[in-house]
Order: sequence, then structure tokens, then C-alpha cells
Amino acid sequence: MTRMILSFMLLINLAYASQRVPLRHATHSDTIANCTKALPEGQGPGITSNITISSSGVTRWYLATFPSNYTSVSSVPVIFSFHGGDRNASDQLALSEMSDPEFNDFAIAVYPQGIDVS
Repeated sequence: MTRMILSFMLLINLAYASQRVPLRHATHSDTIANCTKALPEGQGPGITSNITISSSGVTRWYLATFPSNYTSVSSVPVIFSFHGGDRNASDQLALSEMSDPEFNDFAIAVYPQGIDVS
């Protein structure tokens, strides 16, 4: 099943790459749609960061990788890659290869860590 999911993700990536158009830069009329804030310290293009948030009183964390060509003035897609069962966000990062620039140089990859609900 894992190989089938990875194969499907690779096919999506290849299909997108074959139709890729250059990222357009924001103009005055679409600055509301694009975030022009700088990334927080420790986060940047080509870097995988461990980010902690609080949601409904529960501390959560996720890993995020920004593509090496990322700029805050271009629209960039986000890929969420979820781990399963007895794995974690770090396992999923290694398994999916969505942070590998050879396979993904166009999107932010996010790997949320699940919580124990048992």
C-alpha cells in the first residue's frame, strides 16, 4: 500500500512538473493573496524545520520544508504528508521524499505529527 501511495505521489509530481510554468511574482493587485512576511528565524528555503503550535489547548508539532527556490512573493502549493499507525512525522519525511529537491522543488512539504488518542 505504501509503495502504491508513493507511486501515486510521484506521478502527480511528474504530471505537475511536465506542465510547470514559472512561478509568477506578486503584483500590487494580488498582494493580499500572497504573504510577504519573512519566514521565522530557523526556517528557510531548503531547510526542514520542527514547528510547534497550540491547538485547542493541545501542543502539536509538525515538520515543514520549503523548496530551495521559495520566496515570500510567489504563490507556492503545500503538500500535507500524513504518517500512519506506529510511525511519526520524521518517519514520514524520510519515507515520502516530498522534501527531496529531486522530486519536489515546487511546493512546501508539511508532515504533521499525530496525537495519541487511545
